[in-house]
Amino acid sequence: MASSERALATPSWRAVSRAVAARAMWYALDAPCAWSLGAEDARAARWDEDEATTSRMVDEDDLDDDGALLRLREARATKLTHVRGSFDAHLVDVRDWLARFGAPRSVARAGLGHAAYGSELFPCAVASFGAHRSMFRAVCGRASERLMFLYATCSQRKFYRWALTRAGAFDRETAAVNFYTGETTRALSGFEIASLALIHAADILSVQTPGRAVNTATAFAMCLVASAAATFREETRDGDADASLVDFADALENDVLDDILKAMVATSERKSKSAWRELREEAMARARHRLRRTRIDAVMVMRATGVLN
Repeated sequence: MASSERALATPSWRAVSRAVAARAMWYALDAPCAWSLGAEDARAARWDEDEATTSRMVDEDDLDDDGALLRLREARATKLTHVRGSFDAHLVDVRDWLARFGAPRSVARAGLGHAAYGSELFPCAVASFGAHRSMFRAVCGRASERLMFLYATCSQRKFYRWALTRAGAFDRETAAVNFYTGETTRALSGFEIASLALIHAADILSVQTPGRAVNTATAFAMCLVASAAATFREETRDGDADASLVDFADALENDVLDDILKAMVATSERKSKSAWRELREEAMARARHRLRRTRIDAVMVMRATGVLN
């Protein structure tokens, strides 16, 4: 465990205020947010291509799946509030959605600690890039911690905008942008980008309330899952990739998307598989159309995440 002066802790109001101001400038001016960090964290926020993980590195079965959450609980960092309820409950909900997707254990572990370093939309980092990455690697594994780090540094508005451009696999060169540094490199593997899409989808679904109709946020989460499936399938074209990703991609497209729809639509009506699929495709098309037409990024992100209906 890190020394007391470097222990996990809820951020001060000054740190949060600085982070909020930096994100406002990022949205308004595309000005990267590294200035809001200390010098050590600003350096550590950069993406390193040598860290990129592939599908061959996802099974680290000797690790504690709850390691990240336990560290956050020890530091009382999970006492933070979230959109609906506690930060602690939100982390568990995201992990549970990823488990429902059938995601690899490393991805589910990353979901359980996905916001430890904060994110573009959550400027309340309880962990430091410079001080705590090695600790989380030890308790979560390299692949899981890498996804936590990428989730914390990858711009959600840029990622979401790219996901709306077309239905299909993410482009590694343009889909991911580091909002701290402005980097748009190929430092991320296809597996990592697809996994990020699943974590974002689970994050969105975790704060939605089932209703009679599919809202924009739920439909957009399904768009992210569909793009993740396409990206996993494309990743298997690399001879070094795990061929089981094809089966996972098939399950995401053929079962998981329908399961999300059934979980989020309150109805007792019996529908055929083709009827569910038609309903889901219509909802996804409406969400893409509505979000594409939303010119202001802040409004688009709030609609995509369900803050605005």
